[in-house]
Amino acid sequence: MKQHKTTKTWERTRLQNLVRHKSGRYYARAFAGGKEVWKSLKTSHFSVAQAKLAEFLKEHRERTSNGNGEVSAKMTFGEAAAIHLRNLDDNVRIKPRTRHYWRQRLAALVKSWPGLNETEVRKITHADCKKWASAYGKTASPTNYNNTVALLRHVLNVAIEAGVMYSNAAAALKRAAIRGKEIALPSTEKFSALIAEMRAGHSRDSINCADFASGLAFTGCRVGEAREIA
Repeated sequence: MKQHKTTKTWERTRLQNLVRHKSGRYYARAFAGGKEVWKSLKTSHFSVAQAKLAEFLKEHRERTSNGNGEVSAKMTFGEAAAIHLRNLDDNVRIKPRTRHYWRQRLAALVKSWPGLNETEVRKITHADCKKWASAYGKTASPTNYNNTVALLRHVLNVAIEAGVMYSNAAAALKRAAIRGKEIALPSTEKFSALIAEMRAGHSRDSINCADFASGLAFTGCRVGEAREIA
């Protein structure tokens, strides 16, 4: 009886990190944190695969060089978020108030996305992000929405830098349009009357206050900027 040869699913090539699928397509294979990392090179041509492999390995080395070799391929969003918060704390250029604000954005994100903290980052898809953004955008202000999306991207970037994933599922989320507030400015006559009333006040600093208000109006400076001039 004639025996049929079985076709291997994967075939090694002369390049260490390059393997060929039985379909003819090439895949890159590397390691991060003791785990295998695979990426389709989306080509059946060896020369093209060789060039793409070089790019893949360069990016892979850059991402894994930032880690300590102990990052799990099953990193959860909560674990990535904890690393991101530590990075914020270690950045001396970031003010405490700013750090507090980003923690508020993280809390809002987790509250509006049930189960997110326990989800493996590599399993978060663009469709998941889009679904969350659609719902959250209906209740949050444009500013809070945009900054929460930015926070989501920052946390997912932690996983990318650790070599756990190679693309940011939230990268394509669109920003919400921020409408400027309508400011009703007084006419020149009303403003002049306001300054005159300030000058006529009974305080010893009435004239100084009127001069200061006039200076802000004519220069467009904020109070802090005016102090720097003085």
